[in-house]
Parts: sequence; C-alpha cells; structure tokens
Amino acid sequence: LWPRPTERGTAGPPEAPYDIGYVRIQGATPAEIVIASATDGSVVDRSGTRAERAIVSPDRTTVLGLDGRTDDGPRVSLVDTTTFSAMDLGPLGDVAAAAWSHDSRSVVAVTTSGDVHLWDRDGTVVAEATGATLSDARSVAWGGDGRRLAVLGEDALEVLTLAETGGAGFVSITTADLPGTPVAASWIDDTRLAVLARDGTIDVLTLT
Repeated sequence: LWPRPTERGTAGPPEAPYDIGYVRIQGATPAEIVIASATDGSVVDRSGTRAERAIVSPDRTTVLGLDGRTDDGPRVSLVDTTTFSAMDLGPLGDVAAAAWSHDSRSVVAVTTSGDVHLWDRDGTVVAEATGATLSDARSVAWGGDGRRLAVLGEDALEVLTLAETGGAGFVSITTADLPGTPVAASWIDDTRLAVLARDGTIDVLTLT
C-alpha cells in the first residue's frame, strides 16, 4: 500500500490535477480500494472495487487490486488513479505475489500453484505460464532489463524470459533447484540472482 500521511483531512476531493497520497483498503465486508489526496489526506475516490490487497504502480497511476472475494472466487482488478475507472481481470485463484515492472507498463501476478499471469497496464494479457512446475510459489521479482521474471517456489527458482519488445509470451523458462528452504530472491544484475534461505544463507545464481 502507498504510505499514509500522519494526518487525514476532512475536506472533499481536491480539484484535478492532484497527486495521490496513499491507497488503502477500507471496510470489512466487502473491503474496497480507496484513493486519497497527498495534499490533505481527503478521500479522492471510493472505487467500489473489492480487494483485500492493493499494489500501486511506481508512477502511482494504477492500482492492482488482489483477492476481491466474489461468488466465483478471488478476482484481480486494475484501478486508474486519474480517471478512477476500474477493470476486472477476472478470477485468478489465490495470488501469492504480484509486482509492477520498473516502468509501470506491466504487472505480473503469481498464484500459489505457480501459475504466472502478465498484463499491460490497460489489462491486455501479455503472457501466461500455467501448469507451472513450481510448488508453493511465494515471490516474484522483475529483472532490470524488464524482460526477465524470477519466481521463487518452495524448493526451486524459475526464470521466465519475455519476447523482445513488440512480441508477446514467454520465450524461455529456466528452473533451478535450490538447497534449503528459500524465502526471498532479488536480482543483482541482468544475469545474477541472490536467494535468501530460511537458515540465513545466501546463494548467488548465475544465468547461463
């Protein structure tokens, strides 16, 4: 969630243009995404989009809402913080992790079963990898080149490479078995990854 200000104003929504201050999940049944102003903390938009988690793009123009509970299961949605329009991306299952690309143009979500779904910010499907070999997926991280994704599972790391600019889909998927119980992975550069294990050890993997 985007950080909250220390004080919240009570005035009505500010006139555009404005800078969003934070995004929060408000309410219990159902919970919804609420966008607030950076100026005074006042509510800019009550999106009505049901969600239990929200991830804001780096440029703060789009919010990914996760796990909005509906009759047909958890759903994924995108909310535009400028127009307040919302797009339902449909049911996805239990999402373990999600991340925006560094340029805010794409967002990826990984389910606990290891399925990977990638969209443009307008909701267009860019790539999907279903029936993945990973079990108990727990995190996903973008490489600095914007073409590689590292998905961490219970005992393995999967690196998915996107097609060149203008293409769609994953052109390769590489899986590396890991010792111990990994808890987090982070890119060092375009060819190396650091993987932290539960016992505190750190392994450095080099892509070949």
